[in-house]
Amino acid sequence: MLKIKLPEKLELEYDSINKEFEILRNKYNPEKDLFIPNNKKLTKRIIEFIIKAIDYAIANYDKINVPEYQAFLKYYEFNFLYGPDGDNMSYLDFDENSLDGQPLKEFCWELDEDIIVPIKKLKEIRLKYSQVLARF
Repeated sequence: MLKIKLPEKLELEYDSINKEFEILRNKYNPEKDLFIPNNKKLTKRIIEFIIKAIDYAIANYDKINVPEYQAFLKYYEFNFLYGPDGDNMSYLDFDENSLDGQPLKEFCWELDEDIIVPIKKLKEIRLKYSQVLARF
Protein backbone atom coordinates (compact mmCIF):
# COMPACT_ATOMS: atom_id res chain seq x y z
CA MET A 1 0.00 0.00 0.00
CA LEU A 2 1.30 3.40 -0.99
CA LYS A 3 1.91 5.57 2.08
CA ILE A 4 2.79 8.82 0.34
CA LYS A 5 0.83 11.02 -2.01
CA LEU A 6 1.91 10.93 -5.63
CA PRO A 7 0.24 12.30 -8.73
CA GLU A 8 -2.52 9.96 -9.90
CA LYS A 9 -0.52 8.77 -12.92
CA LEU A 10 2.37 7.69 -10.68
CA GLU A 11 0.03 6.01 -8.19
CA LEU A 12 -1.50 4.01 -11.05
CA GLU A 13 1.98 3.02 -12.21
CA TYR A 14 2.87 1.97 -8.66
CA ASP A 15 -0.22 -0.26 -8.50
CA SER A 16 0.40 -1.69 -11.95
CA ILE A 17 4.02 -2.61 -11.15
CA ASN A 18 2.99 -4.25 -7.88
CA LYS A 19 0.31 -6.31 -9.63
CA GLU A 20 2.71 -7.42 -12.35
CA PHE A 21 5.34 -8.43 -9.80
CA GLU A 22 2.73 -10.25 -7.72
CA ILE A 23 1.95 -12.42 -10.76
CA LEU A 24 5.66 -13.31 -11.03
CA ARG A 25 5.90 -13.96 -7.29
CA ASN A 26 2.86 -16.23 -7.39
CA LYS A 27 4.47 -18.33 -10.15
CA TYR A 28 7.63 -18.70 -8.07
CA ASN A 29 7.92 -22.05 -6.32
CA PRO A 30 10.64 -21.93 -3.62
CA GLU A 31 10.90 -25.71 -3.62
CA LYS A 32 11.93 -25.95 -7.27
CA ASP A 33 12.88 -22.43 -8.40
CA LEU A 34 16.15 -20.86 -7.33
CA PHE A 35 14.98 -17.33 -8.21
CA ILE A 36 12.42 -15.40 -10.19
CA PRO A 37 13.86 -14.87 -13.69
CA ASN A 38 14.62 -11.26 -14.59
CA ASN A 39 11.84 -9.71 -16.65
CA LYS A 40 13.72 -6.80 -18.22
CA LYS A 41 10.50 -5.01 -19.17
CA LEU A 42 9.30 -5.04 -15.55
CA THR A 43 12.71 -4.10 -14.19
CA LYS A 44 12.81 -1.17 -16.61
CA ARG A 45 9.34 -0.07 -15.45
CA ILE A 46 10.47 -0.23 -11.80
CA ILE A 47 13.53 1.91 -12.51
CA GLU A 48 11.49 4.40 -14.54
CA PHE A 49 8.96 4.63 -11.71
CA ILE A 50 11.69 5.32 -9.14
CA ILE A 51 13.16 8.04 -11.36
CA LYS A 52 9.72 9.65 -11.74
CA ALA A 53 9.16 9.49 -7.97
CA ILE A 54 12.54 11.15 -7.39
CA ASP A 55 11.74 13.79 -10.03
CA TYR A 56 8.44 14.49 -8.27
CA ALA A 57 10.19 14.80 -4.90
CA ILE A 58 12.78 17.19 -6.37
CA ALA A 59 10.16 19.33 -8.15
CA ASN A 60 8.00 19.52 -5.02
CA TYR A 61 10.75 19.49 -2.40
CA ASP A 62 9.35 22.51 -0.52
CA LYS A 63 5.77 21.22 -0.65
CA ILE A 64 6.14 17.59 0.40
CA ASN A 65 7.06 15.83 3.61
CA VAL A 66 10.62 15.06 2.53
CA PRO A 67 11.31 12.44 5.25
CA GLU A 68 8.24 10.45 4.16
CA TYR A 69 9.41 10.45 0.54
CA GLN A 70 12.93 9.46 1.59
CA ALA A 71 11.51 6.55 3.58
CA PHE A 72 9.33 5.53 0.63
CA LEU A 73 12.32 5.51 -1.73
CA LYS A 74 14.54 3.73 0.78
CA TYR A 75 12.08 0.92 1.44
CA TYR A 76 10.44 0.64 -1.98
CA GLU A 77 12.70 -2.27 -2.87
CA PHE A 78 11.05 -4.26 -0.06
CA ASN A 79 8.06 -4.64 -2.42
CA PHE A 80 10.22 -6.98 -4.47
CA LEU A 81 11.39 -9.42 -1.80
CA TYR A 82 10.64 -13.11 -2.16
CA GLY A 83 12.16 -16.48 -1.43
CA PRO A 84 11.53 -19.57 0.66
CA ASP A 85 11.00 -17.37 3.72
CA GLY A 86 9.33 -14.65 1.68
CA ASP A 87 12.02 -12.06 2.28
CA ASN A 88 15.47 -13.49 1.75
CA MET A 89 15.93 -12.54 -1.93
CA SER A 90 15.27 -9.38 -3.91
CA TYR A 91 14.01 -9.28 -7.46
CA LEU A 92 16.26 -6.26 -7.99
CA ASP A 93 19.49 -8.16 -7.20
CA PHE A 94 20.42 -9.13 -10.76
CA ASP A 95 24.05 -8.32 -11.63
CA GLU A 96 23.04 -6.35 -14.71
CA ASN A 97 21.10 -4.03 -12.38
CA SER A 98 24.21 -2.91 -10.55
CA LEU A 99 26.42 0.12 -11.02
CA ASP A 100 30.11 -0.19 -10.19
CA GLY A 101 29.31 -3.20 -8.02
CA GLN A 102 26.52 -1.48 -6.07
CA PRO A 103 23.21 -3.31 -6.53
CA LEU A 104 20.25 -1.31 -7.76
CA LYS A 105 18.32 -2.05 -4.59
CA GLU A 106 20.98 -0.24 -2.51
CA PHE A 107 20.91 3.12 -4.32
CA CYS A 108 18.42 4.60 -1.84
CA TRP A 109 19.72 2.91 1.30
CA GLU A 110 21.53 6.13 2.26
CA LEU A 111 18.19 7.91 2.61
CA ASP A 112 17.09 8.14 6.20
CA GLU A 113 13.76 9.54 7.24
CA ASP A 114 15.46 11.12 10.28
CA ILE A 115 17.94 13.21 8.28
CA ILE A 116 16.61 15.31 5.42
CA VAL A 117 18.91 15.06 2.42
CA PRO A 118 19.44 18.00 0.09
CA ILE A 119 18.09 18.00 -3.45
CA LYS A 120 21.66 17.44 -4.65
CA LYS A 121 21.70 13.99 -3.02
CA LEU A 122 18.38 13.06 -4.65
CA LYS A 123 19.85 14.11 -8.00
CA GLU A 124 22.91 11.91 -7.39
CA ILE A 125 20.69 8.91 -6.66
CA ARG A 126 18.55 9.68 -9.70
CA LEU A 127 21.69 9.73 -11.86
CA LYS A 128 22.60 6.22 -10.71
CA TYR A 129 19.18 4.90 -11.71
CA SER A 130 19.44 6.71 -15.06
CA GLN A 131 22.81 5.11 -15.74
CA VAL A 132 21.39 1.64 -15.14
CA LEU A 133 18.31 2.45 -17.21
CA ALA A 134 20.54 3.51 -20.13
CA ARG A 135 21.66 -0.14 -20.43
CA PHE A 136 18.13 -1.34 -21.25
